[in-house]
Amino acid sequence: MTKKLFYNGKIYISFKPLTVAEAMLIDSDTITDYGNLESESDEVERIDLQGKTVIPGFIDSHMHLDELGEYLNSIDLRGVRTIDEMKLRIQSQMSSERWIIGHGWDQELLAEGRWPTSSDIDGVSGQKPMLLSRVDLHSALLNSQGMKESGIIEMSELSPFIERDGQGNPTGIIKEKALGYVKDLIKKKRTKEYWKKLLTDAISYASKKGVTSIGFVSCSEDIFKLLLEIDKKDLKIRIFVFVNPDFMMKEEFPSYLKDDSMMKIAGVKLFSDGSLGSRTALLSFDYADDRGNRGLAAMSGGDIYSMAKKAESLGLDVATHAIGDKALDTVLGVYSRLHFNHRIEHASLIRQDQFDLIKKVGAILVTQPHFVVTDFWILDRVGKQNAKIVHPFKTILRKGIPQAFSTDCPVEPLDPWETVKAAVDRGKERGIELSILSDNEVLSVADSLDIYTRGSAGALRHKRIGTLERGNYADFIVLDREPLNSDLSEISVLETYVGGQRAFLGEPPSTPFSKTKV
Repeated sequence: MTKKLFYNGKIYISFKPLTVAEAMLIDSDTITDYGNLESESDEVERIDLQGKTVIPGFIDSHMHLDELGEYLNSIDLRGVRTIDEMKLRIQSQMSSERWIIGHGWDQELLAEGRWPTSSDIDGVSGQKPMLLSRVDLHSALLNSQGMKESGIIEMSELSPFIERDGQGNPTGIIKEKALGYVKDLIKKKRTKEYWKKLLTDAISYASKKGVTSIGFVSCSEDIFKLLLEIDKKDLKIRIFVFVNPDFMMKEEFPSYLKDDSMMKIAGVKLFSDGSLGSRTALLSFDYADDRGNRGLAAMSGGDIYSMAKKAESLGLDVATHAIGDKALDTVLGVYSRLHFNHRIEHASLIRQDQFDLIKKVGAILVTQPHFVVTDFWILDRVGKQNAKIVHPFKTILRKGIPQAFSTDCPVEPLDPWETVKAAVDRGKERGIELSILSDNEVLSVADSLDIYTRGSAGALRHKRIGTLERGNYADFIVLDREPLNSDLSEISVLETYVGGQRAFLGEPPSTPFSKTKV
């Protein structure tokens, strides 16, 4: 039986325009009709929603599937307030793996008022190497054994990305390229079976959160090949892959460019700068709390252009990371020379003079509302005078610039309701200063849900997801309450469907991402 009739519910077909139906008919994997439908045919499976709410599945247009899997199987360091608390978490959650992996600390929360060092954690790890990534995934802490086994201290090309004290000794803090090197080193030591477990864990987790499609960014060749080996029944979400540039440049790469409804290579991920948390985002002005520092360029405009041209020749999209306003200048300059309109990831700082060029080049902005909450210290970095250019979600919408939502998970919680709440609240409930100085940038719940569904579908270039219109894939979630007039923190996903097939049933489990506090 291929036909299913979902009836007796409140079904949001789309949020812009706001379209609501009582019933929805599905044939195989596709929505064929909606409205006030009735069917007595024995050939239709009737599913009574019992008054529950249905909305299109969330589309997280920018996240790291492999990093999420790693996080779900590593030490949770989110919200630690002291170095002693960090050490206790390490001791209580240490695994039997050779490398000890943790994620989520933020020096801005530590009572010590400084970055942690290798000497702080050497005593709790024994002879095992340890890598503890900062919440933004742009910096990390290595213990002494980790520095020794990775060999990065002797690598002159990584020296600019290794922090040292006044005597020239490494502190254990590594950033950007040095972190990337160590992460790649650890990945190569993992078995294929271990990585498959991480990936399937992450896929299942996303489905439980009501995410039906993802943009998997910064995917390496090895991880992509493992995705191809995962059983189709375990692909509970649609995966749009944005590969690393080195994979794209390989001679055999075009052979992987196949159209598939559940998983396909959609583009390439490039970097223009770093992060504000690590003070590596590229600014047109000095950091307010680090005079003389304006961040780092991760790639030159010329390199971004050459990679983008290669991507265009392969029919692929380009997704370029640009957090600082100076990095955005670089990307806009490159995009003005390209033939297609492409994505800009984050766009955390946008000056007024940049909006017209964003529209002119036709860029799609992929933003992360929860940055507002996690980066509660952001005005310390950029200065209160620049509050109006920080995360201008409403201005982007008002100017008619295509926008998509995402979490950059595990940088931010994958839970879509936390993202929506951040978009409509901007941290006001938590007393975050930015919410007061930029309260004109709050979004409505309906606008946020539209951006998170239809808008994100646009960022993935897919016309059959994002709404429950006729002809679209039957990707939707069943909620325990109506979202437009409810406490967002209390909404639960009861069921997740992808292509008309149930991918998740039951209450979401308690997880490290269920609550995020500042």
